[in-house]
Amino acid sequence: VTPEQREAASKALVALKNVDIEVSEIGARAFRYCEGLESVTISGDLTRIGNEAFYCTGDKSGKPLSVTLPETVESVGDGAFCGSAVSAIELPNCRSVGAEAFQECPNLTSVTLGGVTNLDDMAFQGCAALKTITIPETVKTIGEKCFEGCTALAEVTGGEGLKKVGYQAFSDTVWVKDNAEKYLLLGTTLITYSGIEKNDEVELDEKVTALAEGGSRGAVGR
Repeated sequence: VTPEQREAASKALVALKNVDIEVSEIGARAFRYCEGLESVTISGDLTRIGNEAFYCTGDKSGKPLSVTLPETVESVGDGAFCGSAVSAIELPNCRSVGAEAFQECPNLTSVTLGGVTNLDDMAFQGCAALKTITIPETVKTIGEKCFEGCTALAEVTGGEGLKKVGYQAFSDTVWVKDNAEKYLLLGTTLITYSGIEKNDEVELDEKVTALAEGGSRGAVGR
């Protein structure tokens, strides 16, 4: 491939506006930096979206990026949509969401998850427009700083199957800030508690089966 051909291909990707394909897998960095993308429609038996596949795609300061995926998606790789303009994502049968998969997606307002067992570190960090999230019962682990900086996040529900919640998983969210002086539970996991002095005795709710990392005195959420 000549330098001229490489440059032409690069320009074509940047100018790409619509993707409508039928595939079983999207490789790593396949559409990285396609800043002109406005819509992505994937059909077929897609099971895997590779690392950074849609990294920094779409115009984050303009029109939201529409993404339609088949229900067959089982895994979303690290940084797959990081920094993109995606506005909504539905993953009803996805088993894993990688680290930084949707980090810093400013237009992301709707997330539907189902079947996921693990939300990796910083998976949704900095999604400032996200207001609600339901954690499926299948989720066992929420990674460090998973929803940190989701400043509009006011409602978090579900989480009955949680075994581990990482450090600062919900830091800098409305959900934690509005409950800063209370015991805050997600399912049976204690997310944060405040107003406890050193050597104080703490009587936990009988429903609590796990403690979020750094949860004492609001460390998870402040």
